[in-house]
Amino acid sequence: MFFYSGLSHVGLYIGGGQMIHAPRPGAPVRVAPIDQMPFAGATRVA
Repeated sequence: MFFYSGLSHVGLYIGGGQMIHAPRPGAPVRVAPIDQMPFAGATRVA
């Protein structure tokens, strides 16, 4: 999942409206709702 214009942030969808992401460089990875940030697009890994 990509967020913000310019696709400047990436998260991985884990189901149930949740994703994992690191909110900034050096920060621990955490679980967060996907509607927490402005959605820009998504793709599926084969």
